Amino acid sequence: MQVELNEQSLLHESSRRLLDWAGQELSSLGIHMSSREPKVRTRHWSIVAEMSTINGLVWAKQNAPRFLYEGRLLELLNRHAPEHVVELLALDAERGYMLSNDAGHALKGQSELTFTLWETLIDYYASIQQRMSEHAPEMLAVDVPDLRAIQIPSNFRLMLTLLDNDSELRKLISDDEIGKLHGLESSVQKWSLQLASSTIPATIEHNDLQFGNVFSQDGLLRISDWGDAVLTHPFMCLHAFTCNVSETLHISPSSKQISFLKRRYISHWGSPSNATLNREANLATVLGHLVNASTWLRLPKQAILEYPHQGLPKQLRGFIAKASALRF
Repeated sequence: MQVELNEQSLLHESSRRLLDWAGQELSSLGIHMSSREPKVRTRHWSIVAEMSTINGLVWAKQNAPRFLYEGRLLELLNRHAPEHVVELLALDAERGYMLSNDAGHALKGQSELTFTLWETLIDYYASIQQRMSEHAPEMLAVDVPDLRAIQIPSNFRLMLTLLDNDSELRKLISDDEIGKLHGLESSVQKWSLQLASSTIPATIEHNDLQFGNVFSQDGLLRISDWGDAVLTHPFMCLHAFTCNVSETLHISPSSKQISFLKRRYISHWGSPSNATLNREANLATVLGHLVNASTWLRLPKQAILEYPHQGLPKQLRGFIAKASALRF
């Protein structure tokens, strides 16, 4: 995957063509619209419309060019892990249009965000990853970004070149931080090679697994919004997972509860006391920041600049902090 600046934003794009397409697809499926006007949310990277039908809600989405693969990836997920993801009703892969069924209520902001719920979500997510590990060639064929461990060093070098040469992005981090990132190039190379030797196959990594993208309906959890997903080592999810569990449960990232949940996740791949698996988990927790940073660099440049203390700078600073503490 090459890191290049993306200037194509959907922020000023009309939703009319998406809504017309969705209406035609619903009609062909024999689903009739209600009289309620669609609710549209437009962002740099996507347009999402909540549409009301006589059968309930459906969702139409248009992705920016760098994220067109989401629809075809969701098609694969519907084929191989349908009970854990939103149901895809229609797809126009070339234009990045997709239409999906409602999956219930988002868990974000709900009062039932408990430790047990995180345990359930971890089991669901690991199941998706394990199933999709058998379909890596299919994911690459639909242009899911390739961030397998062996690709990370070259991707990191391109990222640094971009930061060095773009004056606006360069202002997001300090000279000292840039120096530290350059100083970590050889470590990234070494750690990536170690992780690339893993016996665990590369698979899908959602790259934004948090309760805003998890929905509950009839006792089932379904994961939505796969537009940031990449193909990589499954343990790359651990850095974001630690942060999100800490925030939702208001506990320390180093707490016993989070350690327990990490062990539970690792147990899907082998013994949680296995030294090799724990070493890979530690490596992925660090390198996962670079995987997430690469996703930010696929966003329109204006979107990156609108998050000067979050997003890309946050991931790079998190990487520096964790890399400084890692010793292998």
